[in-house]
Amino acid sequence: MRDPVKRAALGAVRRGTQWRIPMPDNPSDWALRVRVRTEPDLERYAERALTRLVRARKETDSWAKRLWLACMLKAGLRGLISKTTRAAIDIIWEAASRLTKPSNCMKELRGQIERQLHHLSEEERRAVMRTLANQSRFDDVERIRTKKEFEKVRRLLDYIQALKLAKRKRRKSTNAEIRPFLYPGFVEQMNDTGEYLPPRTNDRRSRPKRGIAERTIKIRHRRKDTAEAAIIAQVYNHNESPAVKSEADEQLS
Repeated sequence: MRDPVKRAALGAVRRGTQWRIPMPDNPSDWALRVRVRTEPDLERYAERALTRLVRARKETDSWAKRLWLACMLKAGLRGLISKTTRAAIDIIWEAASRLTKPSNCMKELRGQIERQLHHLSEEERRAVMRTLANQSRFDDVERIRTKKEFEKVRRLLDYIQALKLAKRKRRKSTNAEIRPFLYPGFVEQMNDTGEYLPPRTNDRRSRPKRGIAERTIKIRHRRKDTAEAAIIAQVYNHNESPAVKSEADEQLS
């Protein structure tokens, strides 16, 4: 990018010896501003740059979702995820979504995310970074490439959290009892922050108040399956055989 006219039109900034185009918050508005500032012969160049930015944004969003799942697995397989832990994981997800070139090495990634959290105090930053996934958990999630694989792991973790929440509320492990605690999908789980709303408030959050249907739970989690039965036994501290326990450990890992 040697032409200064192109650099000014595209809003490029210098990083070391190279010129880079910052990731725009709204790619459509950025493309419109470029077209206004440039001549007609530069429109094709701007469209190619916009295509590359949109592709990079999709890859970053997909990578940030996998990091979010790795952090949720780290906290969720240890116990019931609290509102404080969930809020910290959401902060990490937002910081990771702003990275242009995220690293797969956890040591380098920790530094990248900490630089995004410069607006927090030192104590708040340490509390947030404690929820960051470790390298082994992140490597497990890094193998996920499709939406179907992502949802399979997310639903299993959501199912375990629903069982633990039902146990805390002294409810049985039946589908009718746990279904209010399950999320239909990733978007609903992300939008539900657990925030308390005053009475007579129109709740427009996308999580259904009654959870998902029992028929959907039966399809997603078949209780006759040995691994599913072992998960319920682990959560409710039932006496299961060593073979059942090993299958549950394999399913949870």
